Amino acid sequence: MRSLDGHSPLSAFIYFMSVIGLCMFCRDLIISSISLLFSVLYYFVYGAGRGVGFHIFAAVFFALMVAINPFFYHGGSTVLFVLGDNPVTLEAVIYGVSASEMAVSVLYWFRAFTRIMTEDKLLSLAGRFSPKFSLMLSMVVRFVPLFARRSKKVNDAQRVLGAYKEDNVVDAVRCGARVFSGTAGWALENGITTADSMAARGYGTGRRTSFSLYRSRAHDFVLIALTLVLLAGAVVGAAAGEKFSFYPEIVVPGGAFAILLYTFYTALCATSTILEISERARWKYLKSKI
Repeated sequence: MRSLDGHSPLSAFIYFMSVIGLCMFCRDLIISSISLLFSVLYYFVYGAGRGVGFHIFAAVFFALMVAINPFFYHGGSTVLFVLGDNPVTLEAVIYGVSASEMAVSVLYWFRAFTRIMTEDKLLSLAGRFSPKFSLMLSMVVRFVPLFARRSKKVNDAQRVLGAYKEDNVVDAVRCGARVFSGTAGWALENGITTADSMAARGYGTGRRTSFSLYRSRAHDFVLIALTLVLLAGAVVGAAAGEKFSFYPEIVVPGGAFAILLYTFYTALCATSTILEISERARWKYLKSKI
């Protein structure tokens, strides 16, 4: 099988939403730990983890969430220490760790999601379900950089004509409002021109056809089926088994359903990393045969 980057937008979208959705709606320390482990691992294996800025932000964010929660919530039966009149409990600390792991892992999953699900893939995916929404989305994506470039041109023209001479807030606001007014007028005129052009070309008068570079193949359906099976097993384990409890004391669920939940979710999270590693190994093997 190919890596997620080589699969169709639909199969990759279903996979990411399954992993992220179960992590967000299942308040379980073990689930959040599994999600964090494999999200970071996949982020590095995919080759997106070279920059340190995002990792520093994630580490600081994680530490702040862990540190803040015990000072705002004092539930739990195991008191670690008392700060002033506020007891800091083990249960509150563990809950903070679980919530932090969930938030940071979701950040990593969405970071990988944005690198794999590019704009053209999202437009292709949206076009399958709502061609009109896909058209509107593509027009918005195109219009934003056009609006920014037009705004810069109007701003430069205003400077040449003598704007921003006085170095004060009032003059800056007045000139900024003039630039925005000119750019907004251009945007409205451009929107009317685009609508007239589409009407002149017969848009909306007949059945609309579409073209997409992405086609679902056998390996895409295999990934979708595997994702849905693992997700269903994890959901059954989460719904039928005991729930992870933080308050008033920590209770780790046991039994067959808990094993089912953790096993299937681990397999679901590990699928992306396994696909990426196998794809790289296959590519190196083929290169060695040249």
